[in-house]
Formats: sequence, structure tokens, C-alpha cells
Amino acid sequence: GTSAGNFDRFKVQPYGLDGGAPGARGTVSLKRANATEPQALPSKVASLKIARGDVIWLTTSGGGGYGDPKKRDADAIRADIENGYVSREAARRYYGFER
Repeated sequence: GTSAGNFDRFKVQPYGLDGGAPGARGTVSLKRANATEPQALPSKVASLKIARGDVIWLTTSGGGGYGDPKKRDADAIRADIENGYVSREAARRYYGFER
């Protein structure tokens, strides 16, 4: 079969507001059935030949942040960690959270 896609929004990170950090860009990649590693695909793909066993990964972009992350409420950060929304390492790096 064949596939096509237009993912131009993956070229630019989603912007943050009021001091918030930008979100992650989206990606699209293809792992051929006989390959060990996936290959990144460009933002525009036309007539991409795909075969049984090939896998296409589409990772959507994340949302940009709102407000200064250093001012985020500690209880909200704790809840985000507990719910799996952010890792402890990311909480340290982005929010300065040390508890």
C-alpha cells in the first residue's frame, strides 16, 4: 500500500503564553519490518510505500505552557508526578521542584 501525510505543524514548537515554555514538536517516523531502528520522516510525505509489518509512529505535539513554571503550586506539581504527567526529573528541571 501507500501512505501520504502533511505535518507542517511539526516544524514549529507550540508556543507558551505568559512566560510558559514551548511544547514539544510532533514527529512522524517509520520502522520497516526488516529494520532495527525507525527512520524519521519529513513533514510532508507523498506516495510512501508501506508493506505488511511496517509501523508508522505519529507523536502529536505537546501544548505550550502557561505562566512561569517556577511559580507553579507545589501541590499541583506533586499531583502531576503522582498521576504520571511529569517525571520527578522533569519536575526538578522545569519547575525547580525538590520535594
